[in-house]
Amino acid sequence: MENISIKVYGAITHNNKVLLLQDLAGTKGWKFTGGHRETGETLEQALRREAIEEVNLQITVDRPYAYKDFFRPEGSENYHCRIFFICSAKQSEIKTQVDEIAKARWFTFDEIDALPDADLYPDHSKEIRSAVQILRG
Repeated sequence: MENISIKVYGAITHNNKVLLLQDLAGTKGWKFTGGHRETGETLEQALRREAIEEVNLQITVDRPYAYKDFFRPEGSENYHCRIFFICSAKQSEIKTQVDEIAKARWFTFDEIDALPDADLYPDHSKEIRSAVQILRG
């Protein structure tokens, strides 16, 4: 039987800045807010819940812009799907979930461009760079 994991992530913006965070789960690098979709949630509901849980932000989910899907380990029945959205925050003040998030901060587009790939979470680096291009228009 196939196991399915669906996660949603948001490129959350406010005043031409993007929110990135680092978690305490042992993953290295800056990444987007997000996580697992729970039973009964739409993708947008899941992302709004994650934003409130992780950084105490009310967000508007604007549109999806990227996805990736894969089996891990390859050849297994463990199917993973990740959907990335452009979002906007209604305020800039963040309060991190202390038992899950190590730090979070707003980055300008230029600051993100200057970050070496090694400073970005590998599973999000391409999507972070793509979001900045989209947001710049």
